[in-house]
Amino acid sequence: MIEEVTQVVSDLLAFMTDNPTALGFIVSLAYVIGPSWMVFLEKRQRLSKVVVWAYALIVVPIIVLGLLANVLPESYCGDPLSHEEFRFFYPLWLPLLPLFWFYLRSEVIQHPYLYAAMLVSLSVAVFLLTFGYEVFHYAYQQVHGTGIAYSGAVASECASLDGDSVRTARQWRDVATAALAVVLVLVMVVARRRKQGLPSSAASTDASSSDGNDASTEGRGMPKM
Repeated sequence: MIEEVTQVVSDLLAFMTDNPTALGFIVSLAYVIGPSWMVFLEKRQRLSKVVVWAYALIVVPIIVLGLLANVLPESYCGDPLSHEEFRFFYPLWLPLLPLFWFYLRSEVIQHPYLYAAMLVSLSVAVFLLTFGYEVFHYAYQQVHGTGIAYSGAVASECASLDGDSVRTARQWRDVATAALAVVLVLVMVVARRRKQGLPSSAASTDASSSDGNDASTEGRGMPKM
């Protein structure tokens, strides 16, 4: 399997170098349909380990880096995204929902650790682009007293930012992001442990109910003294 993964990595690196535009389209498509497609194949037990490892080790890091690039926009000013800009990214949560639902509801999963790592990484990146910016703007307004003033009169004009307020707002955003990651990990651990404990619990329940039924049957069959 290691040789197959190595071959896939080398082929993808060569493709990335030669076709950056096509790579962006393929990665975007992989993000939109990748989680749902893996759930579809996983349910039918037709998902290859090579596909999962390649997606987790190659596609997910590329997606995360691409999303984080929007958190630190490489513009003339490097201003934080405005509400009208970052709210465009909220639909990015939708492709993750099928994998979340499958992870939390399925009793048997072939790759629980890889799925958990993918979900946490992608969720953190999307959170920074959506709710993270909500926290940032809210914290900035609470500290500074007013929101960020975006001029936009000409392209060379930058937003009016207070340095101390920006640093505090980023700290609030980072704390919220870390809290999300911790909550996701805890929820996934608890969900998998509960699912793993269901068969034994169900078996013990069935056994106890069977013993009770046998005892009641024997009791009804005993003659009265």
